[in-house]
Amino acid sequence: MKTLLLTPAKMAMSWLTIIMAGIVAGTLDALGAIVVYSIPTVSLFQFIASAAFGQVAFTSVSPYLWWGIFFHYLIATVWATIFVLFYPLLCRIAGSWIVQGIAYAILIWAVMNLIVLPMTHLAPTKFSFHSVSVAMIILIVMVGLPIAYIVNKRIRASDK
Repeated sequence: MKTLLLTPAKMAMSWLTIIMAGIVAGTLDALGAIVVYSIPTVSLFQFIASAAFGQVAFTSVSPYLWWGIFFHYLIATVWATIFVLFYPLLCRIAGSWIVQGIAYAILIWAVMNLIVLPMTHLAPTKFSFHSVSVAMIILIVMVGLPIAYIVNKRIRASDK
């Protein structure tokens, strides 16, 4: 049986996995928000930038659009990194990448909405069953499952 521990060599290979998972999850998450919430792409990334810069992010497109894109993909890549670091533990808790992805997306929603976003310039969110359900479905399908699939496939392939 192959070990699931992340050796230094496997961790070095994992950087490509992290970047790939971050880009895929970031792109799918943005597309999910654009489609489900009917948000123009520029407005979505300005909104993301407004978490750091406040309402000034809506006054000028160029710099804040790029800041929003940067923050969005940075956050997605950080979540991919955390998943890779905890992958051996996740495999012991839940062997299925599908269960890992669903659980991880729920964790991401909780941390982002209950800890991170309240510390930003964004207005406090009023939660409803519908808004939470929609957000979690987007995170499960567009972030949690893709990260879990990519990491599981690439790390297990490196064991062969």
